[in-house]
Amino acid sequence: MKKDFLDTFYKNLSDKEEDSSLTSITLSMAIISEKIYSHAKHIHDKYDLTRAEIDLLATLNIYGGELTASQISDRMVFTSGGMSKVIKKLELKKLIYKKESTEDKRSSLLHIEQKGKDILDKCLPELKQAHRHFLGVLNETEKDILEKALKKVLYNSIEN
Repeated sequence: MKKDFLDTFYKNLSDKEEDSSLTSITLSMAIISEKIYSHAKHIHDKYDLTRAEIDLLATLNIYGGELTASQISDRMVFTSGGMSKVIKKLELKKLIYKKESTEDKRSSLLHIEQKGKDILDKCLPELKQAHRHFLGVLNETEKDILEKALKKVLYNSIEN
């Protein structure tokens, strides 16, 4: 997408829509999200992991490395309809393992392997650098304002 196309789109949008800011904001968020993902795809490929797999590993790591599949699903940023497939792939790659719960024999707890932690230690800084590519245009005040505004929208969109 070229900047002059965006300029024309935004101008036409503001001429035709009374409340064009809603469309402008949601379109901008969607395009930025897609561009960030596309820009970071080489990192996913480098570690042979999908976004859902990285998210699952990071979720396990953040929450102490021991959760049920259901608990992980509730906490993940990028939901995956194929949670069991993601878990199976990470088990095959020896990045996580299952262990029967001592409290409830019907469920298994997922644990992150050291190899999974090691990959996260390499992968996450690279992903942060890819994100800096997009957000580096903002000064600290702008980042704070954007962060607060996006958190407000995000929290409003989530059911308890």
